[in-house]
Amino acid sequence: MAFRIDIFHHITFDAGQLAGIEASLSTLTKGMNMANAALDRLTAEVAETKGAAQSAITLLNGLGQYIRDNLSDAAALTALADDLDAAQADIAAAVTANPLPTP
Repeated sequence: MAFRIDIFHHITFDAGQLAGIEASLSTLTKGMNMANAALDRLTAEVAETKGAAQSAITLLNGLGQYIRDNLSDAAALTALADDLDAAQADIAAAVTANPLPTP
């Protein structure tokens, strides 16, 4: 002999509860969109920083040889020193203008 038991559970929501759920979903969606935009911006900033860092590495890697090649050319060495001073000023200004946010 087989027995069968069926249980039915019905959940009903009133209009106010549904409106609250929709408002919560809307808030979550807006938050996700803002987070995605922030992540996109951060990704772009990281790529830009990597590019600047690679440029600095390239400069520093060639610096020693440039100096050795131009030991007898005071004007070339002075121009190099001026370029380095300008680059240092640009880097300092960029760091000052774009500090990391505090959590």
